[in-house]
Amino acid sequence: MKNISAENAINSKAINSKLKTDEKENENKADLTLLNEIHKTAELGKLSLETIINKIKDVPFKNVLLSEYQSYDAMTSKISIAITELNKTPKSSATAKASAMKTTIKIKLAFNDSPAHIADMLIKGNNMGIITINKRLNELKDDCTNKSTELAKDLLELEQKQIDELKVYL
Repeated sequence: MKNISAENAINSKAINSKLKTDEKENENKADLTLLNEIHKTAELGKLSLETIINKIKDVPFKNVLLSEYQSYDAMTSKISIAITELNKTPKSSATAKASAMKTTIKIKLAFNDSPAHIADMLIKGNNMGIITINKRLNELKDDCTNKSTELAKDLLELEQKQIDELKVYL
């Protein structure tokens, strides 16, 4: 009888350990999905600003955009660290979407490089980022840790702050 009880206890521990491992993997998967999404969003924000900044002639406006770029850069660093802590490597945003975005920005700037037009373009980009992040956050929030959801919320706040800064130039 003692052998059966000991065996049941060992099996029970193994099952509990497996369940905890599965829960951790699911949590990590959800965190990684969310972190990769917000990383891509922040990277696209950086990329759009890189494409625009050198074309700006208005110095105060250029300084606003440089500050926004630095904010995105700091945010991508934080997100990259969080992804690395999950023993993964951040995915690059060097995709066809990023390339198409750069081309579209360059074409739009060729026709109109006024601060109002650029602010309008960037606000639309920020809004797309907000929508993307909110969708992914709503899908995954129950399966993610506080750390990844807080980073997503921080990026949402950054996107909104940038919209508010850019509205002055419309």
